[in-house]
Amino acid sequence: MIGGPVQDASRRRAGPRSTAGGPTGRRSLLGLGLAALVAGVLAVAAWRDRAAPVPADAGGPVLPALAAAVADAAPDAAATAVARIVVAEAGGETVIRRGAVGWVLPGLHRYRADPGVIGRVVGQLAALERAVPLTRLPERFPLLGLGPVEEASGEGPADGASRARVTLHAADGAVLGDLLIGRVAQGGPGEGIYVRRPSGRTAVPVPAEDRAWRAAGTLDLPRTALDWADREVLALAPERLARLTIARADAAERLAIVPAGAARDGTDASGNPVGDFRLEDPPPGRVVERAFRVDAVAETVEDLRLADLRPAAALADRPVWSQAQATTRDGLVVTLTQRRDPADPSVLWMTLDAGAAPGAPAEIAAEAAALTARTAGWAYRLPAPQAERLAATVADVTVPRAATGGSD
Repeated sequence: MIGGPVQDASRRRAGPRSTAGGPTGRRSLLGLGLAALVAGVLAVAAWRDRAAPVPADAGGPVLPALAAAVADAAPDAAATAVARIVVAEAGGETVIRRGAVGWVLPGLHRYRADPGVIGRVVGQLAALERAVPLTRLPERFPLLGLGPVEEASGEGPADGASRARVTLHAADGAVLGDLLIGRVAQGGPGEGIYVRRPSGRTAVPVPAEDRAWRAAGTLDLPRTALDWADREVLALAPERLARLTIARADAAERLAIVPAGAARDGTDASGNPVGDFRLEDPPPGRVVERAFRVDAVAETVEDLRLADLRPAAALADRPVWSQAQATTRDGLVVTLTQRRDPADPSVLWMTLDAGAAPGAPAEIAAEAAALTARTAGWAYRLPAPQAERLAATVADVTVPRAATGGSD
């Protein structure tokens, strides 16, 4: 990469049509010079620290107290060593706290956090290893993206500011780790990031606290409180579905979808193309043009995931825009009700109610109770495609029969 452009520039300078002396050439040379200067500054910083004695803790974990606590935890239970996580970023601070009912997000209406995300992040932080000792000079920390988070703007990290500061607390309040997260390390073997431990806030004394490191490992750190949240709202496997009905305030007809049965991948008695699902009562004068549109509506309940959330009480006086009811073959009944946002009518908020049909097995009643416990009191904004499909009408999945060239 470096050799090619340099050789081309040499040939241009040697030829009679060289432009190196013109404005474009001067700008190119200036850009190369600035790049070389930055690289030189970083190189000098690294050289000066390599010339210094190697720290006693080189090669060990970046966060020794956290690594020790995680090592004592049960397999696949790294997060149990931690009771509180604080992530300070340019846009503010996110707190994740473990209580009697699990992990919650106090700043997000105390909504539940995703234990899988927490376990992954804690495990990644505990696994970070000190690979290369770098500068101890504060004025050089910004070169690695390790300046104070406080210097970042509300829009995002300022030049040189740290991407985030992560602090992890044990149940007794002890600080298991406190780490500034910088840029992804470029070059060198393996994956790595630049990190720095601020002084004086770890549970055990560690030499050379005020030093930047290239750490070996990866860190997939959520960027917002919602990214820490448990986003799953509903997961009903399509093969469980016995019937899905949707009523919308401005539609005269209710949409009803059932499994295709023997007509699968063929046509129904009315000549409608059928995929995995079909219309229960095809309307006269209309026909399904594409079977996948019916399937897409039915399969929406397979993986409903929130894009945002709020307490449901804020929408209690809003009229119902659409209501979908999914009934499974084993008797679970889930009702999904959408209402328009008071401030922005284009936004729909969904609430969920679950119950068991008469005669359903006890385990279905228990499933309904667990689903209600997870979702009661909350209103969810779904991704737009899911919200639209849960408000679908007959007209959305059919066309006038004459438009297909057929007859009634």
